[in-house]
Amino acid sequence: MNYKYRNFSKKELDIILLRYVNKTEIANQWDTMLKRRKHHNLPYSHTIMDILSVNEWEPVHQHALILLAEYCSLHNVSTNEVPKHIEEDYQKMLIRYVMEPFVDHVISVRKYDEFRRNHSELHLPHPQKIINNFGSWNDFREAMNLSKNSTGNPVTFTDEKLLEILDKHQAFFTTQEVWEQHIREHKSKTNENLPTMNWIKTRLDRETLLKYNNTLHRTETELLRVLKEHSHAYINGVTYWTAYAKKYGLPSYITFVRNLTDEQINGVLKLNN
Repeated sequence: MNYKYRNFSKKELDIILLRYVNKTEIANQWDTMLKRRKHHNLPYSHTIMDILSVNEWEPVHQHALILLAEYCSLHNVSTNEVPKHIEEDYQKMLIRYVMEPFVDHVISVRKYDEFRRNHSELHLPHPQKIINNFGSWNDFREAMNLSKNSTGNPVTFTDEKLLEILDKHQAFFTTQEVWEQHIREHKSKTNENLPTMNWIKTRLDRETLLKYNNTLHRTETELLRVLKEHSHAYINGVTYWTAYAKKYGLPSYITFVRNLTDEQINGVLKLNN
């Protein structure tokens, strides 16, 4: 199954350029960044020039600098803070863009995840990534101009009940994927509903969560420390890191990418290798 995505709108492109403003100086720098990414939907330099109706790259760079100055003034942030500051808007925009052709499958988390697993060649985002970015599946449906589902996480889970659940099921409270699989299997065996990991994370404080899974809710400082200590494994790429992180209980590759800027990651890697 293959889909040809539409071009990004001017507004969407502006978000992309701001997120990676430090890569906009020359076209080759931009394209090299994209070529290093295994799977992405970002536009290459020639597509960006087409969207902006220019024949060379310099106007693109100047446009990015103007966007940067305006954003800093509007949000009262420094230029170095912009990539991280705009990350949430960037992730939401990109998820909406990627999911546009598949909106008919955004029915429920379960049905969407079945579709995603059956079409792994599409590299669609994990449902928990969508929930993490939009707050809930219903909020995501609303962002895609769909009506909200009537179902959701039960509101009957008290904090005491959540702790009881974690005490009983802690062995499965490791990653989103493992926990979701456990929820499905537990439901089929007992007909008992368990809350999603995202629901638990929104209800319990960080210190409590870390008692059950010390890789959850890492701060930027903690991520930088982990990256520094394990940079020798990180530089081997996402496939190697995924296996390494699973073995040693470390954050996923995407956790670093989503919570740290390229400059922070590259700075640690250069310092330690």
